[in-house]
Amino acid sequence: MNYLRNVRVAWRLGLGFGLLLLLVAAVVATGATASVVQKRAMQQVVDVSVAKVRLLSQMLDANNQMMVVRREMLIRQGEDRGHDEQRIADLVKRYEASWTAYQALPSDADGKAIAETIAAKRAIARPLNKQTSELMEQGDYPGAVALTLGPVQEAANGWNKALSDGVDFEEKESRNAAAEAIRLGERSLLQLLVLGGVALLVGIGASVMIGRSLTGPLARAVNLAERLSKGQLDQEFRLGGRDELTQLGEAMASVRQSVQAAIGAQLQMAEQHEAGAIRYRMDASAFPGDFGRMVQATNSLVESHVQVELLMAEVMQRYAIGDLSRDLPDYPGEKGTLTRTLAAVKQSLMAINAQIDELARAARAGDFSMRGDAAAFQYQFKAMVEHLNGMMASSQASIADVSDVLRAISHGDLTARMDGEYDGVFARMRDDANTTTAQLTGIVRGIQVAADSINNAAQELAAGNNDLSRRTEQQAANLEEAAASMEELTSTVRQNAELARQADSEAHAAGAAVRETEQAMAQMASVMGEIDQSSARISEISTVIDGIAFQTNILA
Repeated sequence: MNYLRNVRVAWRLGLGFGLLLLLVAAVVATGATASVVQKRAMQQVVDVSVAKVRLLSQMLDANNQMMVVRREMLIRQGEDRGHDEQRIADLVKRYEASWTAYQALPSDADGKAIAETIAAKRAIARPLNKQTSELMEQGDYPGAVALTLGPVQEAANGWNKALSDGVDFEEKESRNAAAEAIRLGERSLLQLLVLGGVALLVGIGASVMIGRSLTGPLARAVNLAERLSKGQLDQEFRLGGRDELTQLGEAMASVRQSVQAAIGAQLQMAEQHEAGAIRYRMDASAFPGDFGRMVQATNSLVESHVQVELLMAEVMQRYAIGDLSRDLPDYPGEKGTLTRTLAAVKQSLMAINAQIDELARAARAGDFSMRGDAAAFQYQFKAMVEHLNGMMASSQASIADVSDVLRAISHGDLTARMDGEYDGVFARMRDDANTTTAQLTGIVRGIQVAADSINNAAQELAAGNNDLSRRTEQQAANLEEAAASMEELTSTVRQNAELARQADSEAHAAGAAVRETEQAMAQMASVMGEIDQSSARISEISTVIDGIAFQTNILA
């Protein structure tokens, strides 16, 4: 079988199937030939013999019916004769049609002899039948009966016998043709069986030889392919020979090398990524065809995952500095878990931020009764909110204590103090509040002592002020009288000044009088200046006295 390994599979299959096709063609040719011969034999039986039997039977039937009609005419002796003659005419036409069709069919020598006998017998019977008809037309029915029962009957019997012999002959020919067709069929069947057996043996032999030359290497190739599919690439792909299977082995070896190269490139990329070089990619141009596309697709897949990781790192970095405006894209499928997870992280950060912001706003507004919803969080976020709630509670308690102390102070209760355990600023607030209350208590006590001293001094000052007030009221009355006198004097001076102006207007009339009047006016002006100065001093004294009186009233 090994010599077939040096023949190409196409030639092996071509030779095997070619030989098998030749045998099949011989079988088909034998069967077709037998079928044609058998068909011709059957056509001879059906188209010729059977048709002749049918036509001869029709002619025999027409003769018998004509004999019956003539006998009925003899019995009725002219009654309804026209109808009977028409019946005979129709039967004659039917006979002529059948005879014409019979003569048109092919016949051998025996068949032609039968046809000639039938024609001769008919030629004998036709004149006798015509003579019988003439006797019936003449009314000689006894003569017609004698003729019918004698020569006519004998001629008719001879004619019918010739037709019956023809039917028997054609039936015999049909049986012979059918038997021949059966013999041909049996002989053809035997030939087909022999040729079919030979074709079967040749096909089995060829298939076994060709199959063995193919199945062995194919089995090894399948084994190699299965090992390749399982990733077992350590076995050499050698099949031997020079046929297509050898080429298949070489091609599988090439596939093995390409797969090993792709696996090596992927392992190297995995090592580089494990070492931190996540930008490392395989060289897709080093791989042919679909291997190159596979490597490129792997690079694209890795690139997409790296980009997602970098984007997640960038977004989480923004979250770390408090920028919650960034989001991951809405990835499809299982990749969407990253989007949903980071969105949950953002939601948690925004929720805790909202809690902190709400508590901070409440603290700025002075409302330390606000509390965060710690039950809405878990783990560290929950602890954070609980710590904030504790801070708000401690702030509320300390500020409430300070407020109570200040409220007590505002109501005059300087005995209030802050108690309780506080830390840090709250402890200082407690100590400062208590210290302030203590110092304020001392200050108030000092103020009370000073107030008592001031009260005594004020009482003594009030008594002196009452005496001074009485004296001042007397001086004010005197000053008011002096002021009234000064007002009268001022009115007099103003009148004198008016008179002086009038006198000045008349000074032009008398120069001497004017100069004298000038001297008098100068003296009067001097006196008026002194009076004016005195009035100013009196006004200042009145102002001082009014101030003293006002202060005295205040002190009183």
